[in-house]
Amino acid sequence: MPRLLKHIVAIVVLLIVAGCAGGGCGSGCSGCAGFEPLPAGFKPQARIENAGSVRLTNSGLDFLEKNLGTLAGTLLGDMGGAGGVITFPVPATSGTQAGIKYEICKNGPNANANPPECIAEISLGTAAITINTATPRNITVGGTIPIRLQKLPIDIVYLFIPDSTTMVLNGNGACPNNAQTFANIGLDISISIEIDAVQDHARYGYSKVKLAKFEVVKSSLENAIDFCGGGFSDFVLTNLKGVVIDLVYDQLIGTLKDTVEEQLCQAANPAVTPSCPPGTNDVGGICRYGTNDTDECVSIMLGTDGHLNVGQLFASISPGTRGGLDFLFAAGGASLRNDNSNYSWGDLNPVNGGATLGMYGGAEPMPVNGCVPFANVPLPTGIGIPDVLTGNTLDDWPAGLDGPHLGIGISERFTNYFLASAYNGGMFCIGISTATVDLLNSGTLGLVANSLKDLGLQQESQQLGIVIRPQTPPEVAFGNGSNADTDPLIRVLMKEAAFDFYIWSSDRFIRFMTATFDLDVPVNLTVTPNGLQPVITKLGVTNGVVTNSELLRENPDTLALTLQDLIGGLVGQAIGGGISPIDINSALGDLGLSLIIPETVEGQGSPGLRKLSKDNDNYLGIFATLAVANMPVAGQMASDTSVEVTRKDVTAEGVRLSTMTRENAPLVRIHMASTLDDGSQPIEFAYRVDNGLWHPFTRERTIDIDDPWIRIQGRHNVHVWSRVAGEPNSLDLTPATVEVLIDVDPPSIKIGREEQGKVALTVRDFVSADDEQIWVRTRLDGGVWSGWSKASETKHVDVGEAAEIDVEARDEEGNIATATQALIRGGSIPGGEGCGCVVVGGERSSGGNGYGWLAALGAVIGIA
Repeated sequence: MPRLLKHIVAIVVLLIVAGCAGGGCGSGCSGCAGFEPLPAGFKPQARIENAGSVRLTNSGLDFLEKNLGTLAGTLLGDMGGAGGVITFPVPATSGTQAGIKYEICKNGPNANANPPECIAEISLGTAAITINTATPRNITVGGTIPIRLQKLPIDIVYLFIPDSTTMVLNGNGACPNNAQTFANIGLDISISIEIDAVQDHARYGYSKVKLAKFEVVKSSLENAIDFCGGGFSDFVLTNLKGVVIDLVYDQLIGTLKDTVEEQLCQAANPAVTPSCPPGTNDVGGICRYGTNDTDECVSIMLGTDGHLNVGQLFASISPGTRGGLDFLFAAGGASLRNDNSNYSWGDLNPVNGGATLGMYGGAEPMPVNGCVPFANVPLPTGIGIPDVLTGNTLDDWPAGLDGPHLGIGISERFTNYFLASAYNGGMFCIGISTATVDLLNSGTLGLVANSLKDLGLQQESQQLGIVIRPQTPPEVAFGNGSNADTDPLIRVLMKEAAFDFYIWSSDRFIRFMTATFDLDVPVNLTVTPNGLQPVITKLGVTNGVVTNSELLRENPDTLALTLQDLIGGLVGQAIGGGISPIDINSALGDLGLSLIIPETVEGQGSPGLRKLSKDNDNYLGIFATLAVANMPVAGQMASDTSVEVTRKDVTAEGVRLSTMTRENAPLVRIHMASTLDDGSQPIEFAYRVDNGLWHPFTRERTIDIDDPWIRIQGRHNVHVWSRVAGEPNSLDLTPATVEVLIDVDPPSIKIGREEQGKVALTVRDFVSADDEQIWVRTRLDGGVWSGWSKASETKHVDVGEAAEIDVEARDEEGNIATATQALIRGGSIPGGEGCGCVVVGGERSSGGNGYGWLAALGAVIGIA
């Protein structure tokens, strides 16, 4: 049970820290890049009570009872064995009792002997156990547990006469040469989860796990013991069985109890300094409040704390980023509850036959980073626990689903404090450049600001850098997820998000523009086999302002408006590419458990994902049913999806920043199908464009793509997956993909100078980048056009004595560019650029389309 509670808390950590930056790194985020231990622990004065709370309902306890055998091996970690049987060695011991000199297991335990020698076996898989909660703060375990000890050698000396025998403990009185059954032994265990109330302790205020009672029924143990072999030893020991029972009880039950208690103590960590919390000592690998192995140990933490190294976390995206954050999320709370019980928030509350625990939270910038204006946010206080997390039922819980077994509440006030601390620690100060994003250069940015090319050396493409400087911390508001736009489960607001744009010029980076926007990101979570997948319909981008653009000729207001129209698509690409499904099951996987969260009901949200409220506080509530991991769902098949484009209408005005409006976006219509769509059950489909966020599920089979990112010229991949409505496990985990080519700009043509009767041709297209997909033809002095040939085969043209050359280049979308150049021997045209490019039906083209810059900007915004 303590391990289970610890892993439940780890689920909350995954949710708070976004699945360890999107990947989900198992329980507590240990091992995630950028997450480091916090040897001295989190600052006591910065802890926040009831930042979160957890509830294991009475039906959740029933589930554990019924599935104890299946879960036994994993619940007990290294102690577990095959078939739910755990084993304990009985160590060698000797002494004198009632005139009998004895030696038990003088050769030590031997698990490989047949039968095992001095090895106690406990079959949890067939145990008849009840698990309940009880006042004041206890979890009780009672019933019978099958125990077997197949061979325990005993040497004795009685009245100076030596002898030896073998003791067995089983259910059928058989000796070692015969099959032995398990004996059912009465068990009574009580575990107390209570705060550490000693103020001098390093873990003062945290919830600690204490073995309050560990007893077996001695009479059932005595009835299961028999002696085999020996001379008079059987007679002597049978008549002195009570004495032997005490010896066996001390050895067998004492070993078992010591093993369980050791699991509740914090192990020293030699990889960090200090290896134990302040004020404690490493005694034989266990952290204790003293220097002897009998001194009180430091209880395991039901949760985690640590340091988030932002530089390591974002090393692959923003190598220069610096910053850090100390964080905490663990069961605890020293203040008294408001139920007049005189117990604390961190004491287990056995209310209504379940178990509820308050949780400490914490987040402190370490160090404070000067890259943003400091936000002075007060430490939240007075947060309570929502009433629903002291009960066992939900009114709208699905009738066919057991539970809920588990409830989690995350405080909105704490979440905003966490984000503000991360902001002060520099987590949102991200810088990227051409070194990390190849296409981030002044050539690709020309679509937004054509005059930018004048800032580069010899008007050639130069490296760019973008630095984000948020001016205020992000803010989160929780909802019910009933409507992705008006009532999302999570709404993230970031006001005055400023982006500084830099170009490499004259051996240094110079800033040429600052763009500032307010961002509104409404996010819902949908249940998938891989975890909770963020979905979004449309982002809100408002109040765009461009400043510090004196080096550009473009009007700042025009730049701001056109960027604002596209920024939603950019943010979606960045967030979608940077956030994987939040795998909450990873925290329970090594316990053999998984969670089932009910799927969203259209117009209502999910019964398992909702806003909770108490007094003036809001919380994100997560409710789930426990299940045995990897159990197949009877009769359920996974969908296999297909998709095709049935219509595509694209105009040049709809993809050029100077002319695009909300009405002239490209029209891309797709038809979706599923192998499970046989008319007997409703099928849902969802799509995303490239690496963007998934759009909500729809039951329509033919839809028009509604995503601003589709405006960007380039090769887009539209991914589609499908499932049976309301059945997350039927989801197609290998989405179907169809390519959508958006391209209205023709290739660029560069005609080189004439040399020895030939001129060089350089033909490029940012969308049809492969020369094999670009076709070229030429004519001399207005004569007959040559045939079309691949650009890869037309690097040079024989011009002879011709005075003029015309060149046409056609990309795979049929866009044609034409260039004409006079051929003057001995040099090129004075002042000419060696390129004459005319777009049929459009503007003069220099080959830039902005795609790389937009993708890079999207990556920056995604980190925010």
